[in-house]
Amino acid sequence: MARKKAKSKKEPSEFEKKYPVEYDGLKKGDEVIYTRLSDGKQSLGSIRYFHLAEEKEAYATVVDIALGNFQTAAVNEIIRDPPKKMIRSFWNKISSRKASRL
Repeated sequence: MARKKAKSKKEPSEFEKKYPVEYDGLKKGDEVIYTRLSDGKQSLGSIRYFHLAEEKEAYATVVDIALGNFQTAAVNEIIRDPPKKMIRSFWNKISSRKASRL
C-alpha cells in the first residue's frame, strides 16, 4: 500500500481565515480568566477562536469550564496571567458545583 505524503505546511481553512486561532499573544487552547459578555461575571475558560471585526474591538469565543458552554469575551477584558490563587478559587467553585450535581 502506498503512503500518502505529509503536507509540510497546512493551508488555513476558510473558517480559520475568517476566525483566526491566534491573536495578540493569545492562542487556541489557552485557559484564561475572562469577563463574560452575557452577564458581566468573571469565569474560567479555554479559547477556541477570535472574531476580528473591522471595528477596533476584538472578541474571543471561549468554552466556559464552569458552565460547559460557549461564551464570548472581549479580548481586552481577558486576564492573561492570572495569579495561581485566582485560578485555584475558580477550580474550587467548579469542583463544588459538580459535586453538588451528583
